[in-house]
Amino acid sequence: MAQRLPHWAISTQFHSLFHGFTHHAHSGAALDREFEEAIEAILMEIAGGKDSINGMAVRAIAVSLTGIIDGFWLQFLIAPGRLSREEAIRSCRAYLSAFFPQFALDDGE
Repeated sequence: MAQRLPHWAISTQFHSLFHGFTHHAHSGAALDREFEEAIEAILMEIAGGKDSINGMAVRAIAVSLTGIIDGFWLQFLIAPGRLSREEAIRSCRAYLSAFFPQFALDDGE
């Protein structure tokens, strides 16, 4: 059974990714790839070096996650305040929990 990461560790990692993304959003395709690669590296570490989880390549999981994050930024531009940063992070964690049980949300979070 996979060990659950403490809530603070997950939140810290995602908050740092979202903070870095603010700068990234204005920098173009090169940073887009860099951001995807950073997420892929983090997920690969969490996966213990496995190339795939639940039949999906870790790279595809990372690209999908960046697509979700890009969607949150687009939603922020279209309808600011509709979704909080905390709700966006919870949504990312819910997606990741399909592959990594340690990202599962508790009802109290």
